[in-house]
Amino acid sequence: MEDDSVRRVFSDVDLSALASQETEPFRVVARSQDKTYETVIDEGIHVQGDAAALSHLFSILSDNALKYSGKDAQIRVELKRTQKCARLEFFNTCETLPEGDLGRLFDRFYRADTSRNRESGGFGIGLSMARAIAESHGGRISVRRDGDHGIRFITEIPF
Repeated sequence: MEDDSVRRVFSDVDLSALASQETEPFRVVARSQDKTYETVIDEGIHVQGDAAALSHLFSILSDNALKYSGKDAQIRVELKRTQKCARLEFFNTCETLPEGDLGRLFDRFYRADTSRNRESGGFGIGLSMARAIAESHGGRISVRRDGDHGIRFITEIPF
């Protein structure tokens, strides 16, 4: 993502259609793991962006929600239109929330729970890549605790 030779090809992207397409395979995986995977996607949301990169963003955030949620977890993906941007939210319940500054989750190779990460795989770069994708589209991504057992990743991409 830091390589200057990576060039994004921006065009009109139907983010609503992309969200539906990219989240569907994860719904099947969630069901096989006894997890609830719900999507609420507003229709007709378009942004100027790189479709491949935005597809990867959905994949990273869906994979993250599945990996770090326990049995019987709830996962909810929402895509909404605001006045200035498309707002994408990934919420999932988890048994234990990471301690400390949640912003560190976007640091490359950061592991909030090293024992859990060994079980679930990965290299600790997914959320860093998600941040790079959001920023390359003039947007931003943030994370917050949502109650005692929930975490929410919020990505905003301007129109």
